[in-house]
Amino acid sequence: MKNNIESLNNHLFSLLEQVTEDTDHNGKPLDHDVIKQRIARVGAGTAVAREIINVQRLALDAAKPGLEG
Repeated sequence: MKNNIESLNNHLFSLLEQVTEDTDHNGKPLDHDVIKQRIARVGAGTAVAREIINVQRLALDAAKPGLEG
């Protein structure tokens, strides 16, 4: 994974696609446990993404005084 916002967006959309699909790559319905795992993975991915965005916002806010002057 590249370390940029575009890659983060792509990864989050990939996670979203995984959780909204109700069949596997062979077209078979997903097992309940697989669905639960995917939901947990999306939750974890979302939490990490939120922290990345918060850190980037903090860095941007810290840089603003130098950019405005």
